[in-house]
Amino acid sequence: GEPGERITTQTSIENIRSGDALNNKRIRYRLAYQNAQQVAYYADSRWTAPPAELLTQKLRTRQAPAATSNGCLLTLSLNTFDQVFDSPTASHGLVQISASLQQKKSRQIVASRTFQASSPAPTADAAGGVAALSKASDQLLTETLTWAESQASTACQP
Repeated sequence: GEPGERITTQTSIENIRSGDALNNKRIRYRLAYQNAQQVAYYADSRWTAPPAELLTQKLRTRQAPAATSNGCLLTLSLNTFDQVFDSPTASHGLVQISASLQQKKSRQIVASRTFQASSPAPTADAAGGVAALSKASDQLLTETLTWAESQASTACQP
């Protein structure tokens, strides 16, 4: 799909949530070639809002809500939003989201899946990380919305 392409959704979608680790404006990076688990932060660069909030805004512009609802609710939880350095000069943006689709009435979960996307960073700095994370997010949200709608068409009853 095209980057600006809107996806018609009959599913209600909640705002994206995240755990405490991501609930701030700091831009995270990890040096996978040293210690993949250790998170560091850029000192002089910040997001304009916490990542889950930025992704929710992106999601709303990507979504074209349909006139009718399919009776399902999609909840999204942001797990990873990091710039990962594979070497001192090469990095990528890594985004991971857990998606859960449930019947609104019964609250029964009808489908759940974890999505991950990565995109190479054009430069080995905060700006490169931002660009890569933005691109990876676009890809991820499109994939997630498409999945939710296809699952909902069989699993959800208005």
